Amino acid sequence: ADGSWVSLDVNAALDPGGALLVMARHAGDLEITDHLLEAVSGGDPFEQQVSLVMDLGLWRHPKEGYAILYRDDAGRLLASTSNIPAELSRAHVPGRPSPWEAALATGAEVVIERLVDLGEDSPVADPELVELASAAGFIGCFAVPVPDPEHAEGACIVIWTTEEGPTVSGHRYAMGNMQRAFALVLQQRAQVSGLERAARTDHLTGLTNRSRFLELLEQMADDEAPSGHRSLLYIDLDGFKRVNDSLGHAAGDAVLTVTAERITKAAAEGAVVARLGGDEFAVLCPGGADAADAEATAQRIIDAVCAPIDVGGSPATVGASVGIASGPTADLAGSVLDAADAALLAA
Repeated sequence: ADGSWVSLDVNAALDPGGALLVMARHAGDLEITDHLLEAVSGGDPFEQQVSLVMDLGLWRHPKEGYAILYRDDAGRLLASTSNIPAELSRAHVPGRPSPWEAALATGAEVVIERLVDLGEDSPVADPELVELASAAGFIGCFAVPVPDPEHAEGACIVIWTTEEGPTVSGHRYAMGNMQRAFALVLQQRAQVSGLERAARTDHLTGLTNRSRFLELLEQMADDEAPSGHRSLLYIDLDGFKRVNDSLGHAAGDAVLTVTAERITKAAAEGAVVARLGGDEFAVLCPGGADAADAEATAQRIIDAVCAPIDVGGSPATVGASVGIASGPTADLAGSVLDAADAALLAA
C-alpha cells in the first residue's frame, strides 16, 4: 500500500507421495543482515552496528528481552538493551554470577528454562536477579558468549524469554544469527582499532609517533585555556651512530627500545612521550609543570639514558642531549616546539 517491497524466501520440495510442499517466509532477517554488512563495510558507528545485531533478534521475536554486552576502548563493560529494565543488565551479587557473567567466565552458553525453578543453592542467578526478571515478565534466560579480539574477557548476548514467547530452544535460530553477526562486528572493530593504533604508534618502541604527537600538540593548543602553560623536552641521543656502526642495526634497534622505556619511566606521570624519528624523542610535560619541573625531568632522563645497555652480551652506551622550552599552550605546535628544537641544537 505504501509502495515499499517485502522480500520473501520461497522453498519447495516433493514429499515421498509426490505432493508439493511450498514454504514462504518474510525474509526480514536477510534484509537486516544486508544492512549490517553495508554498515560494517561502510564503517558506520559501532553502536549503530550493535543496533542492527539487536534487530536480528527483535525482528523474529519482538516482545522478548535482549541485552548485548561488550567492552569499550577503556575496557568498561557496557550493555545495549531492548525490552528490559536497565537494572536487569547490571544486577549482581558477589559469589552468585548472573547468567552472562557465567557465560563470559566459562566461554559456554548458559540456559535457564525457568527462573522460578532455580534453587537457593544454584550457582547462577541470585534471588534479586530472579525477582527483577520476574517483575519484568520474564520466565527464562539464554546467554551466549561471543569472542572479542580486542578484549580477552569477551562479549555476550542475552535473551530473556516470556511466557508468550518461544522456549529457549526456540530462540536458537535468532541467537545463532545474532552471535555470528556480532562476532563480525567485533572483528571489524578490532581491525579498525589496530589500524588506528598503527597510524599513531611508533612500530619499534610503541611510543606515540611523530604525526600523532604533532596532532596532540594541535589539539591541546585548541582545547586548553589560552592562559595555560606547557613545557616540552626535545631529546637527541649522543653516540647512537657509533652503536649502529660497531654493533649493527639490530643492536641499534634494541638500544632505541630500551631507551624509550627509560625515558617513559623518567618522565613525570601524565607526560606524553614520543619518538619523533631516528634517535630523537620528545616529552610533553603535564600541564602545570614549571621550568624547574622540566629541568628535573630532563636530568632524570639523561641519568637514565646514560646507563649501559646489554645488547647480546656486549655493552652499548649512549648519552642524551635535551632541549627545553616552555610557553603558552596556544603556542605548543608552533613556537614552543621550535624553541625546544633550538635549545636541543644549543645543548
